[in-house]
Amino acid sequence: MSERGKIRNPEAQRVIRDYSGLRFYETITPSDIDGYVVLLDHLFFFLELKFDNAAMKPGQQRAVTRLVDVVTHDGDEGIYIIADHWVSAGSEVEIDAAICPVRRWYKNGRWNVTEPGKEPTVRQLMDSIIADYSRRQP
Repeated sequence: MSERGKIRNPEAQRVIRDYSGLRFYETITPSDIDGYVVLLDHLFFFLELKFDNAAMKPGQQRAVTRLVDVVTHDGDEGIYIIADHWVSAGSEVEIDAAICPVRRWYKNGRWNVTEPGKEPTVRQLMDSIIADYSRRQP
């Protein structure tokens, strides 16, 4: 039996996906989202985990912020969380997304940047957003 939230087939995740045949306008290719979950039927969380404060590619950031903007309407809220990890490629260590420190997040059309040394974990930020949303409900 598999544990909920864990990759069921790690070997399949190591398979390289080649999107080069889906290149458009010379520089645009598909991107990925590291995590996605809908909670309480109205909170749409998109997660991006970056190694050691690696820069976001502008196209990927633009694509996901647009997606978040599209789902944010009529009581639905999109949230894009960018967090850091320090697990090197090829390592046998698993990344625990819940404890990754949040670098910044996008919500309601604006970026929120965490204060260095006071970054919430992904789980802490998500719990805070869920609690805030629940307090605003009738």
